[in-house]
Amino acid sequence: MSLLSPHAAIHWNGRSWGGSNLPSQVNQRIQAASAPAANDVWAVTFNGGYVLHYNGQSWSVAHQLPVKAAQGDLDLDTTDVVAFSAKDVWVFGGSGFGPGEGTWHYNGSTWTQQTGTAADLALASATSSSSIWALGGSGVPAADAVVHYNGKSWQAEGSSALNGYYPRDVRLVR
Repeated sequence: MSLLSPHAAIHWNGRSWGGSNLPSQVNQRIQAASAPAANDVWAVTFNGGYVLHYNGQSWSVAHQLPVKAAQGDLDLDTTDVVAFSAKDVWVFGGSGFGPGEGTWHYNGSTWTQQTGTAADLALASATSSSSIWALGGSGVPAADAVVHYNGKSWQAEGSSALNGYYPRDVRLVR
């Protein structure tokens, strides 16, 4: 492994560890990553709103979200990413303490901020591009809403069975 900067991504290739430096302007740690293929890895940084893409050789900044000012001593960060391909990427930035960086979708050419039910989602998991489940909301903790994307729209999926529970993560089994 070559000498890496303090801001690098490390991966296991099945035989050994390797790594790749992040772009020079990125001075934050990776918060979450999603990899539809070994040469198509997407990641978000903890702060700074960076959406990174790895093409199998090197990392680049695919997008930088418009970073909102922190509220008091609270940092607003990107919290999760779910990628299905280079033309279907979802980025989440729910703070749990008020409006976060928001939910964004990339269709291969344009980044679009989501509104309504999907506006402040924090964590997500998916079985397909037409079945994404996410947690979010502006309450504390950042999981006062469970929502589902059916390939066309986001819908709140409330249940009295969840009353009083604040899930900390969501993971689906394919």
